[in-house]
Amino acid sequence: MTALKKNLMKTAIVVGSGLAGILSAILLKRKFNEVYLIEKESELGGLLKSYRNGDGIEFDYGTHFLRDTGNRELDTLLFGQNLSDNWLVLDFLKAGNFFGGQLNEHSPFIDSSCLPEEIYQKGMMELLGLGFPKENYENLEEQLRDSFGYILTERIFQPALQKFFRHSLGEIAPNANHLFIPSRLLGFNPETTRELKKSAVFDGKLGFHSYQEGLSSSKNYYPKYRGIGLWIEELTEKLEQLGVKIIAGQSVSEILYNNYINSVVLEDGTRFSCDQLIWTVPVFLFNKACKFTSPAPSGPPTRLISGLHHFVLDQPFLTDLYYFRCYDPGLITFRVTLYANVRKSDTSLNSQYPLTLEVLSQQVQDLKTDSQTVFEELKKMGVISTISKVLFQHSEIVQGGFPVPTDQFIQNSKSQLEFAKTHFSNVLFLGKSTGSSWFMHEVLLESYSAIMELLDS
Repeated sequence: MTALKKNLMKTAIVVGSGLAGILSAILLKRKFNEVYLIEKESELGGLLKSYRNGDGIEFDYGTHFLRDTGNRELDTLLFGQNLSDNWLVLDFLKAGNFFGGQLNEHSPFIDSSCLPEEIYQKGMMELLGLGFPKENYENLEEQLRDSFGYILTERIFQPALQKFFRHSLGEIAPNANHLFIPSRLLGFNPETTRELKKSAVFDGKLGFHSYQEGLSSSKNYYPKYRGIGLWIEELTEKLEQLGVKIIAGQSVSEILYNNYINSVVLEDGTRFSCDQLIWTVPVFLFNKACKFTSPAPSGPPTRLISGLHHFVLDQPFLTDLYYFRCYDPGLITFRVTLYANVRKSDTSLNSQYPLTLEVLSQQVQDLKTDSQTVFEELKKMGVISTISKVLFQHSEIVQGGFPVPTDQFIQNSKSQLEFAKTHFSNVLFLGKSTGSSWFMHEVLLESYSAIMELLDS
């Protein structure tokens, strides 16, 4: 029997059905005869799913527009040779933000000019005097002050991020602002910004004043008539066609090993032999299943709980934005997705205007109170008319969302990961829980690269 045939008889197990897990399972079928995808929830995809009301209108569990990764083979795997008639192809996303009492309908970047004039001018002068940031920082506060100056850090980043993290910037890990706030600010006027961005020093600090400027060649995708859950349905169908065995509603209770991992045991006692394990859920769960005592504190981190408020209104929105984020610390709104603006060609909406508004908190929220509050905030932000009436409303809690990225949590996660990696050669850690990537395209590219390297070896 040839080496190739021997390889084809092996079994791979993928734990976790987020994008890293789904992509891994698809790729592993090229080499492994048996591939199992294990997911503790009843459905695949994590938060890439949609809620459908009685009228067939769908609402997402987040802002999930798809985007090309730039890797042709990977994009073909994810989106197919040709997108079906069910998908919109968008050259750019109309993204904005609310800060300083103003809705910016032209850019997702916070506009520094929302600050009082004297403070704004001093902040710009301080910014101009700064050079390249360092490569390494102790915490986010040090990083932001070195990048944007003391004034902009204290007057923009500190209040905006405190709203979400409930920690001082000195307790938060470097780069953690990217989770909620873009890494650039608006400053000066559009013409001055264009000139300054020719310098590498300022290109990473200043954003263009319009979402239509400085566009990449990547395309964005969104379903014409459905929510983003359609994509997971299509990927699930691909998994089934390839012969991947999907086991939903089960989690791993024990990992058995000698010098390498040889079996995985599920909660119900089912045991699977394992030649290669792909782990895409938090690493502390791997150490727990192995019965390891990790050198770093383990256990679930403090996580931000999402309160989702789905509305259907009877009046058109007062903005044409697809989505925006609210950084104003005086409002509880975090993110608003305006589906009717994205799917203007969807005649099935029939003068109904759906949106989803998300609130983040470290505690379970009072949904009834919050739904009334955010509806008034939509009026205050100038998003909906004061005469808008609610045709449909549904609120729900999604727990286990974003971990609060304190410096201690990041350090512990890295220690647990390095500890886990030292034990076995036949396990690969992928996905957001590794701490190396947070955004969809980053997760996909890193997972693709790692699995292809594994297959080539």
